[in-house]
Amino acid sequence: MAYDTGYTERYMDVPENNQQGYEAGSVALHVEKLPNEPNRLLILHGFLDENVHFFHTNFLVSQLIRAGKPYQLQRAVHPGPYGAKQGPQVGLSAALTVLQIYPNERHSIRCPESGEHYEVTLLHFLQEHL
Repeated sequence: MAYDTGYTERYMDVPENNQQGYEAGSVALHVEKLPNEPNRLLILHGFLDENVHFFHTNFLVSQLIRAGKPYQLQRAVHPGPYGAKQGPQVGLSAALTVLQIYPNERHSIRCPESGEHYEVTLLHFLQEHL
């Protein structure tokens, strides 16, 4: 998983000059090392994140599927241009990975409702699974 090119290349050089470093730094290329017990991984991603593009999360999920690692998709929607609202979800089912997508958020959560949802989701996950 790489950040945007400006950030990544400043620290890691271009992929052509540091292929081993990029491969070592990609979680998606090491999913077989993730635990097989349920509820051990929570992935949270702002869909509009301009630093870590959603393509990378999509690739990670594809690798999880390829490795036979089940996951659960959750989608948080807050009031915004489309007027939809969905509150924090509780009672996460037994899945290895929970993927929470914030469709109207970027790299940092800015909307207060999304921030509250994020905190409730994270705390609930930790309370249920630690």
